[in-house]
Amino acid sequence: MTNTSTRLLFPVHFWEGGPNWNYLSFRMLVAYAITHNRSIVMIPFHNHFVKGFTKGYRPFEETFDINRLRKIVPVVTPEFYKEVCGASIDFLVQFPISKMRKAMRKENRKRYERTRGDFKKLWDIHLPDTKRKRRNFTETERQMMKADEIRCLGIYGPRQIPNFLTEKEKAVFKHIDRYFRLSENIRSMGATVKSLLCGGKPYIAIHWRNRTGEMVEYHSIDCKTEEQCLHNLAMLSNASQVIAEAVGQFMKNLGIDCVYVAIPPRRQEFVERLRNIVRHVYTAHFITSRDNAELRRLEDDNYVLSLVEQEVCQGAEVFLRCGVSNWSEFVQIGRESLGKEVAYLRDIPNIPEEIYEFI
Repeated sequence: MTNTSTRLLFPVHFWEGGPNWNYLSFRMLVAYAITHNRSIVMIPFHNHFVKGFTKGYRPFEETFDINRLRKIVPVVTPEFYKEVCGASIDFLVQFPISKMRKAMRKENRKRYERTRGDFKKLWDIHLPDTKRKRRNFTETERQMMKADEIRCLGIYGPRQIPNFLTEKEKAVFKHIDRYFRLSENIRSMGATVKSLLCGGKPYIAIHWRNRTGEMVEYHSIDCKTEEQCLHNLAMLSNASQVIAEAVGQFMKNLGIDCVYVAIPPRRQEFVERLRNIVRHVYTAHFITSRDNAELRRLEDDNYVLSLVEQEVCQGAEVFLRCGVSNWSEFVQIGRESLGKEVAYLRDIPNIPEEIYEFI
């Protein structure tokens, strides 16, 4: 078999979701690289879509501890890839799109073309033109079977490819998650915040994501009509008091009176109501208002602030995650690798069933 350093895997995913979608996609490809004896190319990640979204990318090393990751898989730069493979990728797969709705196919082609443009701009690497190809599940499976024949392999959208990983490949996740850690700088800032939070006492963390509000604000395709979204938003607003009371009782039963709430940068009634019930409620404002220049700068850097919040959630006694969220999933994976508890916010007692899908 060809030496690992010359069998490369280039992750081809930039715009299929937010940063956490891409972190989780990269994690999948680490599993693939390990089990198929490949080096993986580190890629940058784009900024968040909220709070003054700025176009551009953040270096891989700013997000993850590359030295730690290299203990389990060879990690190389795009420049190294070009030295070995030239300015093109022996492209293996894109997820099947032939059975998608027309609007979804159009959106996915748009995202891929945007990725093609960025590969050209960032590294002068050429991705193939797939506009006239109508991939189906059978073709994708056939391509996956031929993957080991390809030296300079590119995989696009692994999380959207059915059965992308085998059970053998999934089995390495527990090993990977011990080494797939946030960067040393992020962990250091997280440690600083945790030392200041709650006077050093135990705390719980909640990821509160008002998905209905996001649907209205970003005109999500998951929302059938704006009227429906506004109705659901009002329902969730009315339920905020009940949810806050349920969280308060949950914390009382644990004997903890301090909570960190990770929220998108928009007004949240839930937090306002929770402050009337729980003695100590902290949000990102606590981080950016400290007498610490490094933390204060995060007010204008939502990308790093979000990572620091995830590190804070890692350190909580209990993490109550959002039902559908890559942000929550990424925190959960990290906590489970450390043997820490994770629960769904909707699963604590007295949460109304009609709002499960929104929290």
